[in-house]
Amino acid sequence: MDYDVRPVKRSVWDEVDDLENGDLPEDGASAGVCLLPYTELSMVQKANIRQAKKFCDALTSQWRERTGVSRQQEVLQQQQQQQQQQQQQQAQMAQVMQAHEGAQRQKAFAVMCRIYVGSISFEMHEGQVKEAFSPFGPIKSLDMSWDSITMKHKGFCFIEYFVPEAAQLALDQMHGVLLGGRNIKVGRPSSVPAAAPIISRLNQEAAQHHRVYVCSISPSIHESIVRREFESCGPIRTFQLAPDGRQGHRGFGYVEYTAANSAMSAVQRLNLAQVQGSYMRVCKAVTPPFALQVPTSTATGTTGGMTQTMGQAAPGGAPTVSAQPGGNFLSKLQAANAIAVNHAQEQSIHHEEAMHISGGSARLMLMQKLQRSNESSVVVLRNMVGPKDVDEDLPGEVKDECMRFGTVQQVILHEQVEYGETVIKIFVQFMLAHEAQKAMRGLHGRFFAGKTVKAEIYDRGKFEKNDLSA
Repeated sequence: MDYDVRPVKRSVWDEVDDLENGDLPEDGASAGVCLLPYTELSMVQKANIRQAKKFCDALTSQWRERTGVSRQQEVLQQQQQQQQQQQQQQAQMAQVMQAHEGAQRQKAFAVMCRIYVGSISFEMHEGQVKEAFSPFGPIKSLDMSWDSITMKHKGFCFIEYFVPEAAQLALDQMHGVLLGGRNIKVGRPSSVPAAAPIISRLNQEAAQHHRVYVCSISPSIHESIVRREFESCGPIRTFQLAPDGRQGHRGFGYVEYTAANSAMSAVQRLNLAQVQGSYMRVCKAVTPPFALQVPTSTATGTTGGMTQTMGQAAPGGAPTVSAQPGGNFLSKLQAANAIAVNHAQEQSIHHEEAMHISGGSARLMLMQKLQRSNESSVVVLRNMVGPKDVDEDLPGEVKDECMRFGTVQQVILHEQVEYGETVIKIFVQFMLAHEAQKAMRGLHGRFFAGKTVKAEIYDRGKFEKNDLSA
């Protein structure tokens, strides 16, 4: 018995023609073929096949005549259906990408609103720190870690503003300022590098709008007086101070000019300019008017009582904002930032570096140390840096140095007072315990900035309880 070696994916009439003509492929080993038993057809069988083929062709012609659909129209309909399916798939993919982009922008926006403040005098309390940083804009939260034993803070905190420009202005004007007898350090959280691409994109979008941010305006100064000050730098497209709900303002807002040189002139001339006894603070806006909106031509969002419509531009190309009754400037910012804060809290520096002394009985601590010290994947580095050497780049530098010993999960800086002296301890958590042992042997006794580093394996039980006082 012979075998018919034929491609699997072929039309019915191709199969019929093969059977009728007795043609067989020469290469039976090619991809996409199957082996079927084959016998030579008789003349009667071939005649029956030809008659069946003619009958099917006749039925197809009759159907096309009744429906009025020609072969070309049928092919065209199939092509249109394929195009519609492709368009639907592309639209679905665009929606997924837009949702992902929106989530990334929300996280980046929340990160841009946060700053780290270190080297805070232990004599200062939370209210004094908040008062020192409130002139730059409305503060959403101030997280300061406290030592439950000494009942004093640990010398650093995290401040979150409602708007990124307030955080940027505080970073530019407060770093190194003498506060409470100490030069404070102001920087960005260590989660900023992860959001750097989105932040860069927001900055590029902001550059297309000639906006400036203004704050530290006394509520007693009428809005028209402030507007005249900014009009002296060039034609204004929009001017808006955050209303307080009592026909006044809250001392901060945004001004958009029609030209870039006017915005630059406003920053140079009006920053720290005195207006009726108040020193205004002015900086270039680092975010576009719709920072949380993914740039599209048809995207529409509603936030905090204000409807934002992208793609509908006012004269000059500026997006329009229509305010519904009851909407106000600050509530819009709160609502727009709510989702971003929820996402950012999962990766918040406060949760990564906030440390609380848990205490506990000495016996329990001793048992935990005996049971877990050999399994710990945490190394503590002592006498590596002093309080004056701490900056926002230090955790990243330590992580890069320790990566050669293994996978570093996190780096924590802890400041505490020992025998009347402020010391800095650096905790490095590795993925595996043997990596921590390797790092301890490699770092112990090394010289760093004129100091001899002391590296030890830290008790895992204490570290898991955020007890970094040992």
